[in-house]
Amino acid sequence: MKYTVSYQRPWHQFVDIEMVIDNITEPLLVLQLPAWRPGRYELGNFARNIRKWKAMDGNGNLLTYRKVTKDRWEVDTNGASTVLVQYDYYASQMDAGACWLSESQLYINGVHCFLYVPDCINHQCELELKLPDNYDVATGLPSVGKNTFRGSDYHQLVDCPFIASANLKHDVYEIQGVKFHLWFQGNGMPAWDKMKKDFAAFSQVQYATMHSFPFSEYHFMTQLTDQKFYHGVEHANSTVLAFGPGINIMQEENYIDYLGLASHELFHAWNVKAVRPAEMMPYDYARENYSRLGFVAEGLTTYYGDLFLFRSHVYNVDTYLNELSKVLQKHYDNPGRLNLSVADSSFDTWLDGYVAGVPGRKSSIYTEGALCAFMLDIFIRRQTDNKHSLDEVIRSLYADKQVLESGYTEAMYIRAAEQVAGTDLSWFFIDHVFGAKSYDKLLLESFNYLGLKMVANAAPFMHEKVIGIKLQQNNGSHMVRALAPGSPADEGGLAINDVITGINNYEIRGNLNDIIAFHSKHKILVSFHRNGRERQVEMVLNDDNYFPQYALEFIDSPSPAQASAFAAWAGVRN
Repeated sequence: MKYTVSYQRPWHQFVDIEMVIDNITEPLLVLQLPAWRPGRYELGNFARNIRKWKAMDGNGNLLTYRKVTKDRWEVDTNGASTVLVQYDYYASQMDAGACWLSESQLYINGVHCFLYVPDCINHQCELELKLPDNYDVATGLPSVGKNTFRGSDYHQLVDCPFIASANLKHDVYEIQGVKFHLWFQGNGMPAWDKMKKDFAAFSQVQYATMHSFPFSEYHFMTQLTDQKFYHGVEHANSTVLAFGPGINIMQEENYIDYLGLASHELFHAWNVKAVRPAEMMPYDYARENYSRLGFVAEGLTTYYGDLFLFRSHVYNVDTYLNELSKVLQKHYDNPGRLNLSVADSSFDTWLDGYVAGVPGRKSSIYTEGALCAFMLDIFIRRQTDNKHSLDEVIRSLYADKQVLESGYTEAMYIRAAEQVAGTDLSWFFIDHVFGAKSYDKLLLESFNYLGLKMVANAAPFMHEKVIGIKLQQNNGSHMVRALAPGSPADEGGLAINDVITGINNYEIRGNLNDIIAFHSKHKILVSFHRNGRERQVEMVLNDDNYFPQYALEFIDSPSPAQASAFAAWAGVRN
């Protein structure tokens, strides 16, 4: 299969794609466009971006075709041994996982827009890009000539996105003979010396933890956006990061976030690209690939992404504990953690994607998955007197030839963890992974083992602390977007999407917290709009602290055992 990509009017954002299929012997040719992309386990419906689809034989004669599903076509070959398919693809989505065409760049994630012949998915693929003469190309796909690339099969072709531009910024660092490429597209200038030093540091620690690297080279490709943005997608030997505002990337808070994103995506080179759930070996692009292992694929990666930055000294202890506190905050702000397990929530990404869904419905494979990884790691360390850890679990899967060839199952992951821990772990997985039992007890035990404590500070806003609501402000209105279970707001009759208009008959004019602080006695009268009607409810207040702000701190006098455990967990630190 050969693909040619070109375009005529970049401001229209339509990419011209031609696909050539040779050596056809059957009267009916089936062509499929992926329905989803690896790294995001929800249906994408990419076919909605296609227009002007047509098929021809090798002489340019039109062939009869029909669309048989939302993203599958059948072509009557009429005896032709070569078929050309041409179509336009609307490349108008700027993020880390899609396609974008503008006057300054062509960015393509091939799984969105390259058709394939199901029976030929393992055949070699060639890609030719027709680009302006001054364009460079950032990609992990092997080059076989100027703007010409070759994939060993369709899987490699679509797992190697590319950015083509005249404005690419590029540098390289090397770890254990592996070249790591840093590519930047957009407005913003990285401080190369600092960035290469930090990237090399966390790359070295990840390499040392896993003992080898799955690829001969690796590409970090960053789209620097003008607006605030945070998104990353893993690929075989590369990642695309969309981050903004690009002009402020080196400002401390932004840079910390960017490093966290990059470290997370690099660890996916092992965890997901090399070590993958069996349900996704190989990827079936035409339909859902259901798995309950998102707590490993994304949760374990989230946990290790920041931990590697700490172990490599890129994050100091305050920065790392602050990042882990953010994970805790997300956990406690989500009542869905007690309603649907992290394993079942992984399965249901195919149902409602990566949004919260209906209120309080589900866990997060990132947040609860990361905390499960943390708790399992610390339990293994406690059980083995810090001789073993979760590092060995993921490393053992990576070293298992069967896993690399066929993927791992839930049972295989549990067995690997039990072998490292030297004890039965069924209780952990039943309660906290496949069940939705509270993490509180095990979290507090884990923190205490490291000499840490979890502090619940008062919420920063009175309406969060006293009433138990989080608000979204739009054009001066105050809309309820979250309710603390059991809070005065919850018990008093407020609902998500209600618009708060007054407190004790005082109209709100941007001074909500002042009004609540003044009137927050035993009872409070809240006025609000719901479905176009004005309503009032009386709430009985109490002394509870709703939506507290969680923070991790060291206990006052850690014991030698706690200090030793913390040092072992954090790695050797001078």
